[in-house]
Amino acid sequence: MNVTKGEIARELMEFIGKQIKIDIAIV
Repeated sequence: MNVTKGEIARELMEFIGKQIKIDIAIV
């Protein structure tokens, strides 16, 4: 499976975005 750095970065940003939304919802 060959994944480009751009795709990894996009997935990572989406994951971080979800984590931030969850943190805000908890607070």
